[in-house]
Amino acid sequence: GGSSTLDLRPSKSDNYEVGLKSSNVLGDFNLATFYIQTKDDIVAAENIGGRATFRNADKTLRKGVELAWNKKLWEDLEINASYGYLDAKFDAAIPAVGTVKAVQKGNAIPGIAKNQAFVGLAWKPEQGFYAGVDAQYMDKVYVNDINSDAAPSYTVASVYTGYVWKYADWGINGFARVDNLFDKNYVGSVIINDSSGNQKPQDGRYYEPADGRNWSAGIKVSKQF
Repeated sequence: GGSSTLDLRPSKSDNYEVGLKSSNVLGDFNLATFYIQTKDDIVAAENIGGRATFRNADKTLRKGVELAWNKKLWEDLEINASYGYLDAKFDAAIPAVGTVKAVQKGNAIPGIAKNQAFVGLAWKPEQGFYAGVDAQYMDKVYVNDINSDAAPSYTVASVYTGYVWKYADWGINGFARVDNLFDKNYVGSVIINDSSGNQKPQDGRYYEPADGRNWSAGIKVSKQF
């Protein structure tokens, strides 16, 4: 096995970030870029039967961009979109310890999608009927330090509708929503560096499936005092 939690050293990070905001005829924009160098980063070492152990990575590097945009297209019709790029890597090799394999410099840190994107179109008045549709893209996610396997990328869509009523201090919001509209079969989460039973990679020990098409509905009543 790997080192115990008591053997871990505290991590130290140098963070650099630059941001920009703009509102104009093309809409509202938010842009941020970041660069994070970490020494003795605490990362997953092994996961056996739900029991996770951790170890220090000598150096890791994360750099990325986040962009968000929204705009009113016409009356109460608005669009929202966002994009995130995150390149997270081991910036130094990690030697093998017991059954925990060595990690090469430049390998991607598992459990992190390099690209993510979202777009949503909605009719959103102050009161009355509202509705929307959105789609989310998630890039592939490596499931282990040696980057030998990954959960594939996916795109899922959702639709929702509802009605908002306000009177004096009272508010009522009734809603209904359908997620994973096209009933896509995809990986919802991963178990990083899982080695339960020393199964073969193709046995899919790392993967936890997401829900198929599912719906929810409800009503919310509120009063301001």
